[in-house]
Amino acid sequence: MASLFHTSIAARSTAVILAIVGLVGIVFLSIAIALTERQAGADQQARLNELLETVQRTASIACFLSDRQLADEVALGLISNRTVGAVTVYAGGERIAHRGRTPAAGAASAKPPEPLVRNVVSPFDRGDIVGQIALVPDAAEIRNNVLAATRFISLLLAVQMVFTGAAVVAVVIRFITRPISRISARLHELRAETGQKLEIPRGSETDEIGQLVRDVNAMVDYLVSILGEERGLRLLHEIEEKKFRTIFEHADTGIFLLDESGRMISWNPAFAQFFGLPEPSASQGLPSMFADLLGEHRDEGAMLISRCVVERKSTGQDFRLGGAPGLPKRWVSVVLSPVEDNRIQGVVNDVTERKRAEEAAQELAVTDRLTSLGNRLAFERRLERMIDASSRAPVRRFVLLMMDLDWFKQVNDSYGHHAGDEVLVVVARRLENAVRKSDFVGRLGGDEFVVLLDGVHDRESVERIASKIISAVGEPIAITGGMRANVGASVGAAVFDGGTATKDDLIRRADEAMYQAKQSGRNRYRFYEDTVSL
Repeated sequence: MASLFHTSIAARSTAVILAIVGLVGIVFLSIAIALTERQAGADQQARLNELLETVQRTASIACFLSDRQLADEVALGLISNRTVGAVTVYAGGERIAHRGRTPAAGAASAKPPEPLVRNVVSPFDRGDIVGQIALVPDAAEIRNNVLAATRFISLLLAVQMVFTGAAVVAVVIRFITRPISRISARLHELRAETGQKLEIPRGSETDEIGQLVRDVNAMVDYLVSILGEERGLRLLHEIEEKKFRTIFEHADTGIFLLDESGRMISWNPAFAQFFGLPEPSASQGLPSMFADLLGEHRDEGAMLISRCVVERKSTGQDFRLGGAPGLPKRWVSVVLSPVEDNRIQGVVNDVTERKRAEEAAQELAVTDRLTSLGNRLAFERRLERMIDASSRAPVRRFVLLMMDLDWFKQVNDSYGHHAGDEVLVVVARRLENAVRKSDFVGRLGGDEFVVLLDGVHDRESVERIASKIISAVGEPIAITGGMRANVGASVGAAVFDGGTATKDDLIRRADEAMYQAKQSGRNRYRFYEDTVSL
């Protein structure tokens, strides 16, 4: 029973309603009994007064005449009423009649009620009191009458409360608890994922219960929609996961995962091939830290990881790896990106071909296509580096030789530009052979060449090299068609000794010295007169 009270709305509602009706009924019944008793007592008192009024005239004659027989008839008439317990008639202060009822058992010991005394006036003069009538109520009879009236009222109220409570319980069960219980049972059996819905109870189409059912059905529709979306997302996730797994395992790009300290967590086969590691399923011999795989670039790799963790954004860098045993040297591009759970996702690509292409492009940008010597850009870069190095170390000197071919125009005019190109190529090779491998040889354009002699400390060395260049260039040059071409070289030398001269200053000085050599008869060298002697 206790379990039913706690689990059933109908049982709990019925019990609560009956308890409330009973409590209210008891309160109102108590009030009704008290009011009924008071009203019944008042009614009895009024009846006794009416009886006295009825016999007033007869009692007046009996008392005026002191007629005992007539007074006794008055007393007998009054005592015939069951609510009268005793009647005494007085005339002139003398009792002339008395009638009394034998009290019921148990009533004799009770305190008798106060008598009701009425003065009797003369039938001829209402101002003259000739006697009295003392009427003692029958308390037991009055009490019985009051109890009878009270019982009747109590019975009516009890019946009313019972029927009212039953009606309220029936209404609550019929219109509230029973529909809710049915909805609850239906909900318990409902399989929302199949799209099942609740039926609105009959008669509740427009009330709160009907609205509740509609809300539940709307929630079921939403749940079915959400479940459908979730199934779709789960299926899509599985497809994407398989796709990612396929890409991860078969991609040419190395993919790996690190913790925030740079420790290896997982990697794909392409990553293993990059670094000559075991397959991902066999991690024996795997370095615990990614930076260790970069060899001499270990510190740079650690810095890259730290930057990714601190800045929480993608970072990347190219590394030139020495190559694991059996693997060639290569360039790799490493890109690190922060992901969830404080982890780092990395991607490694082989960029060796790209680097080679970049190096080739850079080499082409600083190389003279005809002679394969350094061009003007290469010369200016090399000159700037040498000036910077000499400025930091004043004891370190270098010399700029600027050379222009003599009689080169005659070769072009006599044998054509193709022959001139052949002469330029031969001169380039002879210049390279005339200087050290550490020295720079370049062609500025046309028949103008430059040589940078690094670390030269005496004038005699410069003169010897300049003479060697002039002698080598002056040798006859075989050209197409069995012909021979003869050219000479005018050389101007400018020395940089760590002073304040700029690149343009040094080029201007060497050019002026070369012009002096040409003016002096060609095929010879000259030093710039304003430079510091060697």
